[in-house]
Amino acid sequence: GVNTPPANSALRGIQGLPATVSATEHELLNAAGVNVILKKRGRGYLPMGARSLLNKDGTMRHFVNARQWLNFFRKAVEGGFDVRLFGVANESAFVFIRSPLESFLAGEFAKGVFAPGSMGEAFSVKVNNETTSAADLEDGLINVQVAVAMAGAIEKIKFIVTGHSGSIRVQEV
Repeated sequence: GVNTPPANSALRGIQGLPATVSATEHELLNAAGVNVILKKRGRGYLPMGARSLLNKDGTMRHFVNARQWLNFFRKAVEGGFDVRLFGVANESAFVFIRSPLESFLAGEFAKGVFAPGSMGEAFSVKVNNETTSAADLEDGLINVQVAVAMAGAIEKIKFIVTGHSGSIRVQEV
């Protein structure tokens, strides 16, 4: 299911592999962080691991389920973010909203949740006059664009955090 890494789950549509891997080779590849695909009798072709990439310090990155993380982010922002930051909808509020979001995402980056590289490559937080129109400000609304590059994901995941004086909503774009 979506809550577990793909290790040891049958892959569909594979007709064969270009090479076979011996037990010794599998052990060496496993130690190097490579997920080997093996054919198992009665089960088909299976990925034998859920490793993704190595961190800069050589430690192994582990599978991070993007859907679970996005649900975690949504709950953390909607339930734990100080809604008072959205109470005064004006341009000076942009900094007070961007800063805690960037701090939260920097902590997640440090845990290895996002793709390796710099923090600027891993996530972005944009809240300004481009994301929030003058009409939105008049209505007490502030829109924040957030993009994250999850470890192992092909493209960045984008979502909007909308704040009004009393509620915050996170919506995937």
